[in-house]
Amino acid sequence: MAKPKFIIGTSLLSLTTGSLAIAPVVMSENGYVGSIVFLPVLIVVLIVAALTFLVGIVVLATWRELGPYILLFAMLLPIGFFTGAMISKHLEIGAYKVEPTRPVVPAISNKVLSKKEATHDEVQRFWTEIVGYPTGKASRWSRPGVQAVLGALTAEIARQSF
Repeated sequence: MAKPKFIIGTSLLSLTTGSLAIAPVVMSENGYVGSIVFLPVLIVVLIVAALTFLVGIVVLATWRELGPYILLFAMLLPIGFFTGAMISKHLEIGAYKVEPTRPVVPAISNKVLSKKEATHDEVQRFWTEIVGYPTGKASRWSRPGVQAVLGALTAEIARQSF
């Protein structure tokens, strides 16, 4: 006869153990490090669950009272692991923290380089703000050599497009 206290205790123990196994991934502040740690921890959890499952089958065959609890532990261990990972992802904890990304390239450069409907003012702003560099508080120098080469290249690309 299954005892409810043992079932609840085994369930809590296995789910807590599985959730604690994901802790090294969750506690890493760097998502890259967390992704490197995840696979080895997952493999260890799956190996422990498989070995516990085999032990549970052997114990169930020899000692029927303890076997179901060991099998329950083996089944709930990976569930606790993935539940801990999903809760961490939902709460955006540690390595699962989602940070908004800022575009590295300003939007004006994308419009000038990839769209044909860029206005003359937008192209000039591209030359001074993106290609140029500041020479003082209010002035910018727009590297005439680069502008000539890129202008010729842009004209060649436009000629080949039509």
